[in-house]
Amino acid sequence: MAEVTAARLTSIEVGVSVEEIGSQGDDNAGKKQQREGSERVDWRGMNWWELVRANAHTVLIGISLIVYYVATIVLYSNLEGWGVVDCIYFAVVVVTTVGYGDYLPTSDAAKIVTIVMAHFALIIVAFSITDLVKIVRDVTTRAMRLHEHNLGIFNKDAIKARRRCRSLFSFLFYIFILAVGTIVFATCIDWEENDGSAWLNGLYLTVITVTTIGFGDFSPADTHGLKMFGCFLMLIGIPAAASALTLLTQMVFGEMRDEVHLKVIQDRMTEEKFEAVNDFVKQMRATGVGNYRNQGDDLISRFEYLSFVLVQNEVIDVQHLQDVMRNFDEIDKTQTGFIGLSDVRSPSVQDAQRPSLLGKLPSLLGKPSSRTEVEI
Repeated sequence: MAEVTAARLTSIEVGVSVEEIGSQGDDNAGKKQQREGSERVDWRGMNWWELVRANAHTVLIGISLIVYYVATIVLYSNLEGWGVVDCIYFAVVVVTTVGYGDYLPTSDAAKIVTIVMAHFALIIVAFSITDLVKIVRDVTTRAMRLHEHNLGIFNKDAIKARRRCRSLFSFLFYIFILAVGTIVFATCIDWEENDGSAWLNGLYLTVITVTTIGFGDFSPADTHGLKMFGCFLMLIGIPAAASALTLLTQMVFGEMRDEVHLKVIQDRMTEEKFEAVNDFVKQMRATGVGNYRNQGDDLISRFEYLSFVLVQNEVIDVQHLQDVMRNFDEIDKTQTGFIGLSDVRSPSVQDAQRPSLLGKLPSLLGKPSSRTEVEI
């Protein structure tokens, strides 16, 4: 049985006849349309539970933040007699770890609550800080990413130039945050005469805020308006500062990449392990990726196994595979499932061989994915 299976796999992966190549063209065209259709998510057709499961991480962070702020308002308004704005301001100071020290718990009960809330806040930060930095980075570089699909693997200089522009743009956004904070604090805080320059103090307060240093000598606690602006500055300025400094460091010293250690299937393949891989392959094929040689069900190709390992190790996800396969289909003009010199030398071969596809050219050209960044 093993010899028969091995022979079948050999015939599948090596012995591809001319007739098979011809039939693969239609199959590949169908898979291209399948991939394009699978990329369009019909949110209207999903019920609320499916939407929650699809965004479980974001929902968890949102619920945690609501519980955190509501608990802060309820507890500290009763224990310390603070108003709603004061409670929100204190909650933001704690969760961002700025720690101005202008609002402090005075009773034993409030101190016990603060101990618990501080740990809860750190858990929230651990879950959300990466997402916040990514959001700010995406917002500040969206304009440049409109042209990223024109950069390919071989455009090394263009890729480096784009990264430098991204770092510069992110840094300029950070400078803008510093300027806004300086202007507001310098003009709205009633500085004492012996405090020194109002403008220098405004910049100083902004910097110790967005860097989470928070010495405590100055704080935006004069009015409710300043407290709310301070909350805005902490929630927006801290991720902006982290994003700018990270990109600037990468631009100067180069991007640091963690060493990747791939986990593979250890020991022998059991039926349970096979079913786990096979379930992944079925889901992957449903998006139009894999099974290019029609090896049939319950047979996993080398490409599909490689995809399984990379996805399970969180090196890539299935969306990346879809984008790469769509790019392959665009290059494979003869739709044989292979890229050859005929695809390079005869750009119009596809039209000559398949006149019925003329009306589908706009859809085959496709648009770059807005969800996944792939430089090809």
